[in-house]
Amino acid sequence: MNRRPTIKDIATLTGVHHSTVSLALRNHPSIPEATRARIRAAAQKIGYRPDPMLASLMSYRRSQQPSQRRPVVAWVTNFPTRARWRQTRVFLDCYNAAVTRADQLGFRIEEFWLREGGMSSHRARQILATRNISALLLAPQPQPGMKLELDWPAYSAVTLGYTLIEPRLHLVSNHQFVSMILLFQKLQELGYRRIGLALPLDMDLRVHHGWLGGFLAEQVSQPRTQRIQPWIFQDYSRNALAVWLKRARPEVVITPTERIWDDVAALGYRVPADLGLAHPSVTAPDGGRSGIDENAREIGTAAMDLLASLWQHNDRGIPAEPRRLLIEGRWLPGATVRAPT
Repeated sequence: MNRRPTIKDIATLTGVHHSTVSLALRNHPSIPEATRARIRAAAQKIGYRPDPMLASLMSYRRSQQPSQRRPVVAWVTNFPTRARWRQTRVFLDCYNAAVTRADQLGFRIEEFWLREGGMSSHRARQILATRNISALLLAPQPQPGMKLELDWPAYSAVTLGYTLIEPRLHLVSNHQFVSMILLFQKLQELGYRRIGLALPLDMDLRVHHGWLGGFLAEQVSQPRTQRIQPWIFQDYSRNALAVWLKRARPEVVITPTERIWDDVAALGYRVPADLGLAHPSVTAPDGGRSGIDENAREIGTAAMDLLASLWQHNDRGIPAEPRRLLIEGRWLPGATVRAPT
């Protein structure tokens, strides 16, 4: 066969309608698995390959549909109150970017709060089915190590960050390990030698030990006299901070803890004259803080791209091999570390 094999060729070979072939190649659950397998085998036999230009055309046609007819993606949140997740700038930036990308791809996003009054996994399934929703973007969870029960075989799903541990879904996150390495190296370039890390235990778990791992990976190559044992704490107090600073004698402290940023000044340290401060996840890039911008908008865009691909291929349920898509952050010089010399 000299011309490019088509769906109609597969239909002729298998004795089914071309619409059945189209659905089977997109792994649509309405086609029995045995039929899907037979059609896939026939497609492979004749060397069929999807036409990327046609896929692009179909995506364009979806994007031109009126918004009320577009496929709906549920932005699933699980905080104690409906709007609590909006108080975290990184989460909000991810969401806004996902909404923009969804519109470009021909989808629209609607919020879905799992703690609505009377909500259960059965009730959630009913509501999502009534609204004809089969694509889920799961916002970061309120605490690390959380589990969710939903009718997973019915959905294409992508989660943001590492806070959802069950089920193990496709995931998009900042690459905290690489981001910390970048932050450590930038501080060294500014002349800092004694670099400290103060990190709450729950935050260490939230980022899957990424910040701690990157810090230790960089620190191990430093002279022993310059190494500072990371302070991983569960209960914080200003007095504990004062004791650690006196004992460890850091020149700069990397920390995401807002109380430390406030208490350093209260303890009499001038920033950055006496002590530098750097944030591993700067939530307001225009606020003057030094640290890492996690590229939250790129994370939201990438999550929506991945979800759209899963949905278009009818890839539903808990994946056997979850994908991990990690987005690198960027350095923000800010005003809380010493200026370059």
